[in-house]
Amino acid sequence: GGLVQQGILPYHYHKDALAAGEAMVKAPDLPGNMTVSPPSARMKVLDRSVYDVIDTPDLQAAYTSGAASIDDVRVFHFTGGCVKPWMCDAPRTTLCNTMRDRWWEIRAEFAAS
Repeated sequence: GGLVQQGILPYHYHKDALAAGEAMVKAPDLPGNMTVSPPSARMKVLDRSVYDVIDTPDLQAAYTSGAASIDDVRVFHFTGGCVKPWMCDAPRTTLCNTMRDRWWEIRAEFAAS
């Protein structure tokens, strides 16, 4: 990878756990299936159906099953199959459509202020 903080920050928050030989049990971080952080880690695992949301098949399954709600999304990435709101491309999923509409609402509020 490039010179970005994505590897440095996780290392910083996990360095004590790494030094102690503690393992992290990685999971999809969706409701009912969250990563278990080592005891010495200094971070909180967040539900990715709410934070750091990227439209993926497992996330779509969580929304469809009712395990998660699109209304709870707080941080969303327009990437992959969910293009930027100003692009001339139709949303491919209900999640993309909802987030695009929400983006335009927030933009209109900002423009009016």
